[in-house]
Amino acid sequence: MQFTKEILDERRQGVGSSEVAALFGLGYAGQTPLSLYLEKRGELDRTLEQTEAMTWGSLLEEPIADEWSRRTSIKIRKQPMMKWAENRALQPMFASIDRQIIGHPRGPGVLEVKNYSEWTGRAIESIEDVPPRVLIQVQHQLSVLGYAWGVIAMLVGGNRLLTFEVERDEEAITQLITMCQAFMLGVQQGMPPAVDAHSDSVLASAYAKGGDPAITSTDENLVRIAQELTAWKTKTKEAEDEWELRKNVFKLVLRNAEEILLPGYGAMAWGRTKDKPTRVFNEGKFKAEHADLYETYLEKTLKLGHRTFRDCPDKKKES
Repeated sequence: MQFTKEILDERRQGVGSSEVAALFGLGYAGQTPLSLYLEKRGELDRTLEQTEAMTWGSLLEEPIADEWSRRTSIKIRKQPMMKWAENRALQPMFASIDRQIIGHPRGPGVLEVKNYSEWTGRAIESIEDVPPRVLIQVQHQLSVLGYAWGVIAMLVGGNRLLTFEVERDEEAITQLITMCQAFMLGVQQGMPPAVDAHSDSVLASAYAKGGDPAITSTDENLVRIAQELTAWKTKTKEAEDEWELRKNVFKLVLRNAEEILLPGYGAMAWGRTKDKPTRVFNEGKFKAEHADLYETYLEKTLKLGHRTFRDCPDKKKES
């Protein structure tokens, strides 16, 4: 999704309705608290490639919304792209809703449109089956707009339209506001969310350039973590060796058998994949027999480097 610089700058001032689920570890398109933090800080580009599912989701939004309106005889209309909470300082949240419900006795409401494949939505029958990220998104929208209710119109498998009404939940909204406040305070003060074992790709994308001078830290916590890192590397190598040892015990027992049954456990298998014919270009032979032609089609390209992480503990001096 492409945004202008002005829109990106504005979006960095708060948490959007499609982003808030990331604060609960349920983000759309793999978004995490850390990736969202880096986006708000302008350190990570959130340019999403338009997948086939996203393309059809966008194309079907209008007919799904219109068909829901036709079936229910409830009027809807589009709203501007972004709307902020009334008090942005205390509630740094904005929403871009699919449609606004109008002319209803209950007052204005939110219509959130979803398009799910049969596989993804096969088990959805009631509002209890709706993915939590969707419910969080709607509560966020109700908070921003001040509405009391909303509807989720979900097309499943291209031929099953499901409708679920959502009531405003003040307890959930209070939690949302608190989390968004704390998150944006962290963004403003440069205090990122904690990393986890799956943060590598996010960090690699945000800081792919490298090249800055070395830095020094006297943080005792970092020293402790560095020591633990080196210790874990040793443990990991030992664990890999133990894993390989036990596999080799079974390989020696199996010999040419592909499986050994172990009552009380299950089985161990050492199967063989199918042979597949392949075609390989013999570059050396071609170069020897057609040297001029080889040089004509030889192109030199620059393979971009990438950052690698290494632990470099001080070597103990010999006494």
